Amino acid sequence: MSDSDNEKRVVPSPREVEDAGTSKVVDKMTERKLMSKLDRRIIPMIMWMYLVNFMDRVAIGNARLYGMEEDLNLQGDQFQIAVSVLFITYCLFETPSNMIIKRLRPPRYLATLIFCWGIVATFTAFVQNFAGLVACRLLLGFFEAGFFPGIMLYLTMFYNRKNIALRTAYFF
Repeated sequence: MSDSDNEKRVVPSPREVEDAGTSKVVDKMTERKLMSKLDRRIIPMIMWMYLVNFMDRVAIGNARLYGMEEDLNLQGDQFQIAVSVLFITYCLFETPSNMIIKRLRPPRYLATLIFCWGIVATFTAFVQNFAGLVACRLLLGFFEAGFFPGIMLYLTMFYNRKNIALRTAYFF
């Protein structure tokens, strides 16, 4: 590059970088109405999905109260193993899921994850032994691993840097 090319290149200020996702054309009232409409449509759905995700993760404790150990003939530490094994695949596949979601469309990726997770959760009811329970828990961890990072990326599709923090707080 020549010296004249370097002179033509303008480095944006930190303020310009921060406001990169906002439009100077939209007035404050229109932006507020749009944010409100997005909040009414997106936030309740992701809050509901997060609640179901959490309930699914801890439902095995309720199953224990209603006799799952006796039904599946679990012995010794098998129940604790079944509870813990979900987090093995959850931790192992969270980072690869982050890499995959960057290459795919987040809404479709999330829909696929949630559909598969729902199928596995449904078929957990038909488990007959310890091996089947562990297999279902491993698959649940695999599909749930991409949920939280996927939701965060999905929210960034609608909200700019200025608005994302509050929406993330709503999510929890």
